[in-house]
Amino acid sequence: MQRGLALPTKLTIIALIISVTLLYSLYWHNKFSPMINQFDGDLILKTLPEFQVEEIQSKQLMSKKDFINNEGRLTFIHFWGTWCGPCEAELPPLLDMAKKFKNSDVQFVLIAVQDTAEKVTKYMKRFGTLPENIVLALDVNGDSMTKFGTVKVPESYVFNHQGTNLSKFIGPQSWEQTRYYDRLVFYHNSSKPLLNQKIETH
Repeated sequence: MQRGLALPTKLTIIALIISVTLLYSLYWHNKFSPMINQFDGDLILKTLPEFQVEEIQSKQLMSKKDFINNEGRLTFIHFWGTWCGPCEAELPPLLDMAKKFKNSDVQFVLIAVQDTAEKVTKYMKRFGTLPENIVLALDVNGDSMTKFGTVKVPESYVFNHQGTNLSKFIGPQSWEQTRYYDRLVFYHNSSKPLLNQKIETH
């Protein structure tokens, strides 16, 4: 009868297999990690891109130049749609927060994507008259989402007057929480340019 391998030999073979596997994994991680990190970095929107949407009330086109070079302005851009359930749930507290900035230079641009002006206008009637710092915009085809790197709504961004991206909010948020208001106040009141600051994602 042929005897099997001795226990010490088996343990040695298992240890060698584990070691080779770990070394192989480490090799490929070190080889591709710099590429992955670089790719991830490129995915983060650092500045306000060139885009074009239609302001619903005036029917005038709005683009990047309308939001930059205005000293002290903070621009909050929010992608949503009347057809989006999570958007509908978070919109009331978002509007309440926006109204707190009605007397300051903080502008909220609500971009309805893949929607119609009629649906947006009808939908927004429930909220009454909105202050001037809340702008309703329309992007019928959703082209602006591609420019921002947004793949689904809701999603929000905060830009300073230089067009620098300060924050990105992915998915629905609990805007009634004071930390969101406090963060915008901090950005607005900051006396120094927020250059080379790590973009916050939430």
